[in-house]
Amino acid sequence: LVDWSSSVPLLVVCTARPELLERRPGWGGGKPNALTLSISPLSDEETARLLAELLERAVLPAEVQASLLARAGGNPLYAEQFARLLAEGGTDERLPLPENVQGIIAARLDGLPPEEKALLQDGAVLGKVFWLGAACAVGGLGREEGERRLHALERKEFVRRERRSSVGGEDEYAFRHVLVRDVAYGQIPRGARAEQHQRAAEWIEALGRPEDHAEMLAHHYLEALRLGQAAGREDPKLAEQARASARVAGERAYALGALPAARRFYESALELWPADDPQRPDLLLAYARSRTDDVFLDDAVLEGAAEGFLRAENPEGAAEAQARMGSIWLNRGDRDRALEHFEHARGLVDGRKGSAAKAFVLQELARTRMMGNEFDTAIPLATESLALAEALGLEGTRARNLNTIGVSRVVMGDRGGLEDLERAEEIARAINSYEEVGAAANLAWMNVLLGDLREATVLQQRAQRLAEQRGVPSFVRWQEVEHVFHCYWDGRWDEGLSTADGYLKAVEGPTHYMEPNCRSIRAVIWLARGRPEAALEDVQRATELARAAKDPQTMSPVLAIAGRVRLAVGDRGGASAAADELAEIWRSSGIGQPHECAEAPWVFRELGRESELAEALARERAKTRWHEVARLTVVGDFAGLAEHYAVMGSLPDEAHARLRAAEELVREGERAEADRQLALALPVFAQVGAKVWAAEARALLSESA
Repeated sequence: LVDWSSSVPLLVVCTARPELLERRPGWGGGKPNALTLSISPLSDEETARLLAELLERAVLPAEVQASLLARAGGNPLYAEQFARLLAEGGTDERLPLPENVQGIIAARLDGLPPEEKALLQDGAVLGKVFWLGAACAVGGLGREEGERRLHALERKEFVRRERRSSVGGEDEYAFRHVLVRDVAYGQIPRGARAEQHQRAAEWIEALGRPEDHAEMLAHHYLEALRLGQAAGREDPKLAEQARASARVAGERAYALGALPAARRFYESALELWPADDPQRPDLLLAYARSRTDDVFLDDAVLEGAAEGFLRAENPEGAAEAQARMGSIWLNRGDRDRALEHFEHARGLVDGRKGSAAKAFVLQELARTRMMGNEFDTAIPLATESLALAEALGLEGTRARNLNTIGVSRVVMGDRGGLEDLERAEEIARAINSYEEVGAAANLAWMNVLLGDLREATVLQQRAQRLAEQRGVPSFVRWQEVEHVFHCYWDGRWDEGLSTADGYLKAVEGPTHYMEPNCRSIRAVIWLARGRPEAALEDVQRATELARAAKDPQTMSPVLAIAGRVRLAVGDRGGASAAADELAEIWRSSGIGQPHECAEAPWVFRELGRESELAEALARERAKTRWHEVARLTVVGDFAGLAEHYAVMGSLPDEAHARLRAAEELVREGERAEADRQLALALPVFAQVGAKVWAAEARALLSESA
């Protein structure tokens, strides 16, 4: 809400326990116009004052008060619940003092008349919020009697009646605190819970609006089944109701863009779905859609879907399953396996009339060709898919294809592609599609490629927030690595290393497309910080992974950085081999990636092969700021390079260029200017912890002195 609100006088106040920041560390600060207040526990004096207000008396027996203060530990809820217990119990001396809040709540519940406690437990089955009719249905109670008991519970401040109800014609109630609900629910015997959940589901189903209540219905049927099975009861009809409701809830959540919820419900449905049921392939494919591009998805899911569709003579379904397998293998960094699946999928829909599956296959194949710099192939494929999408009203597919076309146009030198990306984002946002994340991410990266790093950083942060909000793990992983890049350029190296470590831990197991990029940029940091062995280990692994991915956008930067590291450790032959491979790629795919342009020139200068790089730059039709970076480096205009980086927004690259400029100036006897360059560079080296560069700078200052 805060991220998307602007130019509106809006105050947002939220409360949470500190554990929230372990899962969402970015919510604790760092956002514009945001303030975090840590609320400390109440002091003994404050707890005593609160209790006196609640009890409307100033003094408790000394022993009772001392014990109460010790056990409350500054928790106001403990004091509040004790006051209610005291008011309901009648005498001070005999009241027990449980160790925690839950114990006090349990004591209060045990003090209720049995019929009121039973109704409170019936409401707890439904959740923190419940309705009069639902509670009566769960407990088998008449409406008039239920209303009377709820009025008593409201007077005793266990529940409150809401002014508006989310269910038409029903009075809505809410527990005053979620702990009251949890304790009441926990006191229900497990066997009874199963029957109560089933009755709750039947009441919800009778409302006749499954699209509005799909998640609640699935929750109650699944809980009824789970609890019944735990008690040793098998109910085939209940199992059928549970799996059907879980599937509907998954479809509803997916349509709303709530992918984590969709995944959970589809998983529950699949656990219960018969292996030989003809609808299972559809369910497997729906589940895979909720885990788009997820490298951790078991291959058996889509393999089973494809086989089932082929048995049912449904080639379109099989084609989509194959194409989704291709996208997963692409994200695993194996281009050959990905293309096998894509070509298989294409063979299934070639010659058939236009369909959503055919449009999907073409869009994924187009995206893969675009990532391999095969723009002459990518654009026609995406254009064909786009035409199908427009004819069939497939807005998500429209967005995906405009994304592919936009990236292709920008890389080929046509800035009009930025408008395609903006349009793709608008279309996806309008239908609440996760394609919005892909378009936003590529819009950010195109600004990187064009050399506007400051604008790109803002756009990347937005794309990362979108990925997290959408709950798409594959997009989150991708954005984590791009965040590492921006941490490098912004001079936030410790944050970049921490993010890289978290990403690499998260993708342990199957490889991930962005892993070589992550390792190579980490290697640059290790090199500047005096850890060449760690840098070498990273580039060795990065090179191995990049060879499987085969895309120039990954392979070229990795090779350039590998060359730098090889030179730093004295492996001139390894650096020369990396340069050979780079020169070969440039002849077929050109040069243009940021760290390729930033790092390769240093390698080619050291090896005396500047002319090869100059030739590669001369062949480029679409010149960007990164091409100018490469040109300035290779001709040795380091002062000009530093100013160029300053305009682009790469703090460490600017400082490193100033260091190299100072070296040249010292050799030329321009000591005053050399000192000026070093004075600008040294604070940056200290900020990022680049001790190797800092040591070189201090040595030059000594020479100047």
